[in-house]
Amino acid sequence: MELDINGEIYKFKFGIKFLKDINETQKMKDRDSGEMKAVGFAYKAAGIMDGNILDLVEVLSVANRTEEKRISKDELEEYFDDDNTNIDNVFQQTIDFLSESNACKNQMRSIMKNLEKAFESIPDSDETVIMYRPKI
Repeated sequence: MELDINGEIYKFKFGIKFLKDINETQKMKDRDSGEMKAVGFAYKAAGIMDGNILDLVEVLSVANRTEEKRISKDELEEYFDDDNTNIDNVFQQTIDFLSESNACKNQMRSIMKNLEKAFESIPDSDETVIMYRPKI
């Protein structure tokens, strides 16, 4: 994925290195073993689907770490604060790339199925909307 930010092209890669790094951003105790488990991807992906800008900044920041030209979180935040930035497009583009990446697509499918099941069990769930949906 590429974004033109202030006339500069930045690349973002959603590969295995990205998955390892983003998972480390959130830990959760496993119910069965009691061990801490890295689960950041699931939280961040769900957050992006829900329109959480801070999760989008974190995901893009991690996805850019392996690339030659780097962008800081501050620069990403300024880009998203700019009224001329089509933020909806960036959210959707990020979700689409996550759902197409070999490293992430199976987990994205699983997250989407789990979200849909959760919404089905909520009364008046027809009013609950996932803002950005992956192409699956």
